[in-house]
Amino acid sequence: MHTQLHNNARTTPAIRREFQPQLPSVANEELARVYSLSRHAMAKWRKCENTADTSHRPHTISASRDSAQEAVVITLRETLLHRKRAAAGDHGENHSMMPTVDA
Repeated sequence: MHTQLHNNARTTPAIRREFQPQLPSVANEELARVYSLSRHAMAKWRKCENTADTSHRPHTISASRDSAQEAVVITLRETLLHRKRAAAGDHGENHSMMPTVDA
């Protein structure tokens, strides 16, 4: 299986598996020098239980709106869209910019 690394990646799961079993008596500074990593990165990876890459994306969406806030957003969108159409001279029934909802 091919591992996709981002441009700034300095370690791979295989490299992490190499240095994790090192004895605690071996200093992070020494291993960091050998693997061209920072002491902070070495300390972080040595204390991790697994070597797999994980997602950096949030697991939950932190922004949510209640029904009153949603109503304000919808009203603003409709008002601004109406003004934009009026400024463009579009008075027809073609509302291609608005999503359609089938009832």
